Amino acid sequence: MATIEYVAVSLSEGNGTDAMTPFDKSTPGYDKLASYFQALTGQARIQSDVEMVEEIGSDAESRLTLRWTLEIRIQTTGDVIERRVQEVRVRLVPAKSKKFPWKIISLDPVELFNPIVGKG
Repeated sequence: MATIEYVAVSLSEGNGTDAMTPFDKSTPGYDKLASYFQALTGQARIQSDVEMVEEIGSDAESRLTLRWTLEIRIQTTGDVIERRVQEVRVRLVPAKSKKFPWKIISLDPVELFNPIVGKG
């Protein structure tokens, strides 16, 4: 969960680039997710919270189901524009990094982070 929390905190701190650090570049939708993170953190203030729903894991792989909440706020006033809550499935594998002992190889759906407000 520390790897996932790092992503959530980076988004809340307005750092979309840093939020991508734990992702493996081979992650499906990597470029799209990176652009979503950049756009979200560049256009609004984000409050990103994650709650574990389920974890299935071994030493070789961990599969998480998370309840991810995003509050998108106007940068200048902090007023909430949109609140999104969605179950997100994440796969992680061990990494050689000391900072991130697990790297994210899959996150679905990436559309939760679509910067277009008022989608749903």
